[in-house]
Amino acid sequence: MTELTLNSGCVQARENGAVLHLTLDRAEKLNAMTTDMYQDLTRGVEHLAERDDLRVLLLTGNGRSWCAGNDIGDFLNADPASRDNGKLSPAMLLVHALMALDKPVVMGVQGNATGIGTTLLLHADLVVAADDARFQTAFINLGLVPEAGSSLQLPALIGRQNANRLMMNSPWRPSSCKRCIGVSDRLVGMSVCVSESEWIPPARGPPPAAPPPAARMGNSPSS
Repeated sequence: MTELTLNSGCVQARENGAVLHLTLDRAEKLNAMTTDMYQDLTRGVEHLAERDDLRVLLLTGNGRSWCAGNDIGDFLNADPASRDNGKLSPAMLLVHALMALDKPVVMGVQGNATGIGTTLLLHADLVVAADDARFQTAFINLGLVPEAGSSLQLPALIGRQNANRLMMNSPWRPSSCKRCIGVSDRLVGMSVCVSESEWIPPARGPPPAAPPPAARMGNSPSS
């Protein structure tokens, strides 16, 4: 059995029965994502895929924010040559790993969910949102095309007009916006967000045969 090795110091992993729980642990930076963090999360997803005794991925964030998006300093220091010949960015490698995973993915969200902090949620099977969660994309501010297949998946989840509002307008807070249903599965108090995310009962007996990746709910190509 291959051991899961994490190198960033900002992603924690623990096993709870059949659940692999990965936690973003960079609270002082609102869990803004670095290249090393993306790589750690991808390792975690691939580790889960290889383990027959692990059935579910739970992804949460420490502190007052789930994820404030990509770390700007890390983004600015990226080597353009690393994307030569159509190579995927570390963020998109994580998205592709999630798309290929044939096990359920649950994410628990509190505070800011900005940029990749929102679009990553579209690749979860269930999202539990605290009542202070704020979904926000920044594509229009940066003049960028929406990432991670969000221009396809978000309208499918919440409708084209609502998706346009989220991608082109102000952030949404689920406690004041019923249109967020579809992005999140349930709304809970912040203090119980993680415990509510861990509601999955322990799996018993041998797992059923997994469906092909294309049959998994919500799977679609990323842009």
